[in-house]
Amino acid sequence: MNSVVGFIALSCFVLLCFLNKTLAVSCDYVDGYRGCACRMSETNEIMGLDLLITNDTQKRVPRFTAKDNVRWLFAFHPCDSFNMFLNLKPPNEACVKSSAARYTDQSVDICQSFGDSESSQFFFDNNYGEHITSNLTLSYTNQAKSTKMVVSLVCNKSVEINDTAFKYINVTEGILETYYFSLTSKCCCPGICPVIEKTKEKIVYWYYIVIGVGILLLIVISIIGYKVYSKHKGYDRL
Repeated sequence: MNSVVGFIALSCFVLLCFLNKTLAVSCDYVDGYRGCACRMSETNEIMGLDLLITNDTQKRVPRFTAKDNVRWLFAFHPCDSFNMFLNLKPPNEACVKSSAARYTDQSVDICQSFGDSESSQFFFDNNYGEHITSNLTLSYTNQAKSTKMVVSLVCNKSVEINDTAFKYINVTEGILETYYFSLTSKCCCPGICPVIEKTKEKIVYWYYIVIGVGILLLIVISIIGYKVYSKHKGYDRL
């Protein structure tokens, strides 16, 4: 009897852990807007940066720039890409179709890309830590250069599109040299700045299916456990 109850309890615990992880809040890419818009899994609202790229910033020129306290300048161009220092000979370095990069304005022109939209990643976490100022971030990673850019998407409904602020926060050393920034705008708020989805997404509430299957599994396990216990109890009587 105790072994059956223990098995059922353990199964329930494992299932609850799985469901908790499965139903965790996330911000998932909107089709056709990778690195530009994501949909909140909890509310179904879209956070879109597309309106920040206006007509005069569509000429492969970085929409946002910032500077650290030492050497580097930084360029950030969500929803699109930019080129920098093209057609220059070594030791100059160029960026081609980059969405995030660091560069210099010294005697040698160097641009090192953190990545493009395809290499970007949205991440949602209410327990954000040091150097991150929002529960929603957009990051780019360049494994070859061991560098990473993390942009905190700070929701402020009072900051108009033209007043959107991109600021350098800090850098940390480690396996990856990680640069932290903040982007403060009304467009960083889910449901404020709309995007026209390029392909119609088929919304499947798969997590309800998981819950249903989990409940059914618990019922089946309980029935099997009860039958095993009843059968075992019958043998004891004999």
